[in-house]
Amino acid sequence: MRSLSTPCCRTRRGRAAAEVLKVGAGSREGGEESARGLGIIVANAVVSAGFAILTQTKLAAAEAATWFRVGAGATGISGGLSFALLGAGHLVGISVGMAMFAGVVIGWWILLPILTSGGSVTGTAEVIANTVFRSDVRFFGAGVIGVAAIWTLLKIAGPVVGGVRSALAASAAKRGGEVLALEERDIPIGIVGIGSLAMLVPIGVLLWTVLQGGPLEASAIGLIAGSLVFILVIGLVIAAVCGYMAGLIGASNSPVSGIGILAILAASILLVSWFGRAVEPGTTQALVAYGLIVTGIVFGIATISNDNLQDLKTGQLVGATPWKQQVALLIGVVFGSIVVPPVLNLLGSTLGFAGAPGAGPNALAAPQAALISALAKGVLGGTSTGL
Repeated sequence: MRSLSTPCCRTRRGRAAAEVLKVGAGSREGGEESARGLGIIVANAVVSAGFAILTQTKLAAAEAATWFRVGAGATGISGGLSFALLGAGHLVGISVGMAMFAGVVIGWWILLPILTSGGSVTGTAEVIANTVFRSDVRFFGAGVIGVAAIWTLLKIAGPVVGGVRSALAASAAKRGGEVLALEERDIPIGIVGIGSLAMLVPIGVLLWTVLQGGPLEASAIGLIAGSLVFILVIGLVIAAVCGYMAGLIGASNSPVSGIGILAILAASILLVSWFGRAVEPGTTQALVAYGLIVTGIVFGIATISNDNLQDLKTGQLVGATPWKQQVALLIGVVFGSIVVPPVLNLLGSTLGFAGAPGAGPNALAAPQAALISALAKGVLGGTSTGL
């Protein structure tokens, strides 16, 4: 999209990746400056990897935290010591960093002391702070993220529409025999549209298997039809928003969490409008599970568009041909969909995930998943405990 191509929109992360590629290419050609840059990259990678080894072997702390009372309330200060976080902070810049710091101040040092001063939770300062943060403060953050996502959508609606028009114009020019500029040589938008519609078939089959044998089976056809329309429309909007923001400020700061919150709220409200809240507990649980599965599909659209646009932005900066990158990205998505599910199943069956049934003492944390689940339960009438 031309709307992502202007110099003012060049994301720091995309530029960083492009500079690494340029350094590698320059070092092969014998450039002194490129060789020095490559040496710096290798040295930093070795130092970061060494620190990671020390933290994993418990020879060094991976994070530092302190917890204390504030009057009748409690709060704390916690921070990761990862070198990757230092690099991410450098890439996002001072404005994004200050926005994150403002969130820390409001959440941990203003809201948390106020909400913990009621005395409803007992224990150490750490127990009180973490309990209230998970059950209350996190929802304040969810609301802020949701509003930010809506604002982002409204703000970039014009550039996104302009990008779609640019893609249609490029496709028409190609059919007319015009030689396109390198940055406009994408996979034809007609093929993209046909492929997107074709992907609805396996999604429909997946949703059908989910509903079989459960309390929602009688409404399967209507649910699946509505879900496919929801995924197509919301997925298109989300892909545009996340992709645009990934090209603008980098994949690390794209509003995926906010988009996910809006998606689960929208899906849950639609389900409530159909089934209502006065249903049996088993039906409520089935509705929550179904809403989460549909939202999971939307999340997949968001994260894929996020990463792919970041890669395409890097390719643009180094002069790559877009359609070749897009073919490679499609292959990556296919292999990722083959590899990732068995890995997640293995992690779930061995360590488990925090808050899930059967989770052991070494369960993996999944705070975003817990938050999304709590929002769905709150809208659909279930409990929001277990965070």
